[in-house]
Amino acid sequence: MNTGRFHGLTISSPYSLGHPVSGAPDPDIVVTASQLAVVPEWNDEITTIAQYEVNGARYVLGQEPSGSFVFRFVGIVDFRLDADLRRVEVCGWPDAEQDRVPLFLGGAVVSAVLMLHGSLVLHASAIESEGRAMAFVGDSGSGKSTLSALACLAGALLVTDDVLRVSGEEGEMECFRGAHQLRIRPGSSSAPVALAALADEAADGRLLFQPQPTELDRLPLASVFLPQIVE
Repeated sequence: MNTGRFHGLTISSPYSLGHPVSGAPDPDIVVTASQLAVVPEWNDEITTIAQYEVNGARYVLGQEPSGSFVFRFVGIVDFRLDADLRRVEVCGWPDAEQDRVPLFLGGAVVSAVLMLHGSLVLHASAIESEGRAMAFVGDSGSGKSTLSALACLAGALLVTDDVLRVSGEEGEMECFRGAHQLRIRPGSSSAPVALAALADEAADGRLLFQPQPTELDRLPLASVFLPQIVE
């Protein structure tokens, strides 16, 4: 099991998430993995909270009468969350490829856990400069990761990619360190430069660029940018 800090949470998981934690801290979330022999029916007793369809893929989040949750990535995997959101069981569908499970877990599933706890979660990438964070917020393909990669190549430190947890509890907007890699679309303008530091290819076909991460677990959010692609 790997234990790491991820969006302000300590997570123990068979997958590598966030920044490794030494010692044996009491985790906020424990992740386990299993394989389904038969996929449970999504019946009328499950209350659908949210659903999303994109490029032929369908994702559904629901709550069962017991209070527990199920987050279904149709055709691939179910994530079963207990009512207090402290345990997550990864249930792979029979004969389905599981290579994208870490992406789902670190993205949509952790985002759902944070939002169910009442946290503000932005679809954003962010970098650190001089102890303060700058975030790039926007839809997929808007250039968030590309701008973050270019900033990191110029000396900034990476805070997170795709998911940004924000808090304003103490009178100042703050954000939390998350993903330590940037997933860059192969056709983006920064891809040729990022190839020099390419770590691997992600399961979704994007390039994995791993710049120097911030050492801060939580830091002030100084500014938010909404990039637009001008044709």
